[in-house]
Amino acid sequence: SHNRDGGTLRHVYELAAHLQDQANFLLLTPAPNKRVRLRMGAPKEGFDLEFSIPDELDALVDTLRSLGVRLVHYQHLLGHDPLILQLAYRLQVPHVFTAHDFYSFCKHISLTGDKNKYVPEPQLGTCACCKPHEAGPVLGSSMEQWRDNNGMLLTAARQVITPSQDTTRRMAAFAPSANVLTVPHTDAPSAEALAALQVPALAEGGNLRIVVLGALSVIKGADVLEAVALEAAKKGIKIEFHLLGFGYRNLATQPKAALTVHGAYEEKELPQLLEWINPHLVWFPAQWPETYSYTLSACLLAGLPVAVPDVGAFAERVAGRAWSWVRPWDEAPAQWLQWFAQIRDQHFVTGVGPT
Repeated sequence: SHNRDGGTLRHVYELAAHLQDQANFLLLTPAPNKRVRLRMGAPKEGFDLEFSIPDELDALVDTLRSLGVRLVHYQHLLGHDPLILQLAYRLQVPHVFTAHDFYSFCKHISLTGDKNKYVPEPQLGTCACCKPHEAGPVLGSSMEQWRDNNGMLLTAARQVITPSQDTTRRMAAFAPSANVLTVPHTDAPSAEALAALQVPALAEGGNLRIVVLGALSVIKGADVLEAVALEAAKKGIKIEFHLLGFGYRNLATQPKAALTVHGAYEEKELPQLLEWINPHLVWFPAQWPETYSYTLSACLLAGLPVAVPDVGAFAERVAGRAWSWVRPWDEAPAQWLQWFAQIRDQHFVTGVGPT
């Protein structure tokens, strides 16, 4: 996997815990100075080894073989030397691949290009923001070579796993001969676990409380949130925004913008924080086709109304659910504000949900 925090690392740890009675997991991540780090696939457990690549690739393979590795699971290739793609072959074991994003064919990872905004592709399985002959993620390679190598890796995989149907369609279009399967992450709420919808009452003169969750980058919608909150304060609209988390930069807040930033939180704290704010709506202003969304899972488990973009995994995950809206991902701030004001008056003040 890569060596960053976020959903991919969370999934690795959750998968190791989910299958702890059936398998032992080792985690291989990039390390500084062209090295890789090998440790147990659970935090604070076991050994910690480093190998220089390519000089100690043979030693790495010998170590994995001596540890009895029977399967290589590629979670993410960001930061890895291309030689790591040979691990399964060198060990003579099968491999599987999980697509957490679109790094296989887009060096921007998220199909967003240089402007950090989704660039709709001419057809699924392609990327409109990276040209075939421009430099790829690996030094000395082109995007065409990068895609060819990844296409071969996926085609040779026993399975290519994705967490949503939207991602399956995109990955299957990129590697048509690959065995692509949709398997939701282990946190996916079952029908039995879903909470009954909780829609707080809203008085005629009260503010509609809208929460946005997580560490907000540009592609997660930080700039969009700020622009809508600024417009709401300017026009005196009865709406207040709460960012449970933080932005990639300091966002404008009260009184200039109708926004309160609450800062980072631990995952286990989220249910209590949501209960404390008691939002009328949770908004996902994502600017790219997200492949899953752990924070959406938390909202479904809490039984909260949601507004999601019409790209990525969101729409399929709320299909048929009450008090859930799917909106165009690229609406302008003024359009978002107008729509929020509309549903405030039509649904939250009246208590009558959408059809």
